[in-house]
Amino acid sequence: PLIMPHFLNTSVSADPTIVFGANGIAYLGYVDYKTTLDSGRVVITKSIDGGATWSSPVKVIDNFASSDIPIDRPWLVRDNSVTSVYTGRLYMISKSYKSAPSTHHIWMCESSNDGITWTAPKMVDDSIPIGSFNNSMGVPAVTSNGNLHIEYLSFFTPLYPIPRFVDAVSANGGNSFTSYRQIIDFPLNGVFASTDTLYQFSYNISAHPSSPTDLVTCWTDNRNGDPDIYSTYTKDGGFTWHAATRVNDDIISNGKGQDMCWAGFNKNGIYTAAWRDRRNSVTGQNASYQVFGANSIDGGANFTNFQLSQTLAPLYTPVDGNDFLGLTMNSTYAFATWTDKRNLSTNQLFFNKSQLPALTGLNEITNSDFKFAVLNNPVGSVIAYTLTIKRPVSVNLELLDAKGSIILVKSLGKLLTGDHSAVLNLPILPTGIYFISVNGKATRLLKN
Repeated sequence: PLIMPHFLNTSVSADPTIVFGANGIAYLGYVDYKTTLDSGRVVITKSIDGGATWSSPVKVIDNFASSDIPIDRPWLVRDNSVTSVYTGRLYMISKSYKSAPSTHHIWMCESSNDGITWTAPKMVDDSIPIGSFNNSMGVPAVTSNGNLHIEYLSFFTPLYPIPRFVDAVSANGGNSFTSYRQIIDFPLNGVFASTDTLYQFSYNISAHPSSPTDLVTCWTDNRNGDPDIYSTYTKDGGFTWHAATRVNDDIISNGKGQDMCWAGFNKNGIYTAAWRDRRNSVTGQNASYQVFGANSIDGGANFTNFQLSQTLAPLYTPVDGNDFLGLTMNSTYAFATWTDKRNLSTNQLFFNKSQLPALTGLNEITNSDFKFAVLNNPVGSVIAYTLTIKRPVSVNLELLDAKGSIILVKSLGKLLTGDHSAVLNLPILPTGIYFISVNGKATRLLKN
């Protein structure tokens, strides 16, 4: 292990946040501060050799930037999109320290030169303040077209009588926020504590890797009388969000709390969430827990639960210092890390992985006349495909729903030998499973 340097010998560190850029560079941010809070800052360092060595840390924001000490829970994100004019831009989102004296806020700094210099902090919640919450954090995501979304929790009664999640959106590289969109309201019996108890009420927003209008958010919600994991999704860039979906599938209102959720997409568009789960334990926030997860292959509409931790572990009783678990995915597995006290002495770090579901069956249809391949499965508003014609043949395409009902028919006429690439425009369809049939032979599609 490498120890990241302190700015001052008397400093301590907390809240690491790390991302990889599409350029292969790793970026690591963390809080470096004195426990007396008379000095502190969020810093960033980077590695071009996979973490073997790191650059000297650069200050992003310090505690003197605002009277609310805006250096807590920093989250780092990079614009890894291909077509955006802001590709490569780094964004660091931080919040007020939980016991800071003044009105609390969400803050953002940005860097357009790979983290060498950073802009002065911008207040994210200027239009819709976080209000009475003193532990609201800003969680960022960047879509595939370069739009920055920052989710935070607001309870500002002069504007809205009940708490809600807000999505602050920037389409110009963080220079300004072009809109503030309501994600979801909380029913009055679903309001969770404004500060963490032993239940940890984190939340997360994730952007689909290839569809710029698709995002999913998940959070901990006790609207059923005990904490559950809930999720909602948007298909139009955040203008409208679907009704909340309960993600954990144990018996509802059983007093067995779920908390500490985190989530994200893999490169193929599978969405996975993980959390602490007490379904196999007793009731109450002090109950032992395991780690569960859930996969969604349709952009957050439906979930399938799975188990990551087989051993019930006692809760680590101090409130601070065990605030998050880690989750990431490749094309095959979801990988999770968490801490638990199963050995009854100290909190220890554990790891497991779970195989992700296969998105489709065979993406390709072949016979003696042609080869048909779907290029974008799951599909959005179009089906991109290639046809390799082995000998001149007439080709007819049919799109069918999961019940086999024909939705769309397209005749391509007689095609000559060779390669043909095109797209098939789809009508407005709900998320789900579909089939495309080529001259009577079908392959499975996902619509997200």
